[in-house]
Amino acid sequence: MFDTYFWSSVWSELLADGQAFYQAVHWNQTWLQILLACHVGLATLCFLVRHNETGLMALFFTLSVLILLASPLNALGQRYWPLFSTADYFQPHGHFLSLVYSLPLLALLFVVLLLLIIRVARTMVVVKRQQLRQQAQKRTTLTAAAPSEPVH
Repeated sequence: MFDTYFWSSVWSELLADGQAFYQAVHWNQTWLQILLACHVGLATLCFLVRHNETGLMALFFTLSVLILLASPLNALGQRYWPLFSTADYFQPHGHFLSLVYSLPLLALLFVVLLLLIIRVARTMVVVKRQQLRQQAQKRTTLTAAAPSEPVH
């Protein structure tokens, strides 16, 4: 359906757009560095609680709330950007904030969701194995307790 030329042109356009975006943003601003530090901190927290269901659930709901706050944060950014930024990155539709704030949070939310699904699947396997062991044990006790018929 799509040839190799199509995919190479799509990929090259995506890379060019990404490079233009990266060059257009002043990444040395304090608020962007703090935002990056928060993303790194949340990713580290995700790594630390990866074996704890309660921690993963708390992180899941926290990330969900943070993503829901993107629109109000964009509205605040539109209003007060001169106080903390050198440029107005806060468009009415929130494209910039979606890329630098919501997209990393969504990626981390996806990782947390995968970790939770893996935990649930492992728990289901453990429970099913336990159930099969109990059924096998019950069968062996029933056959051992049943009187054997005399052979004629």
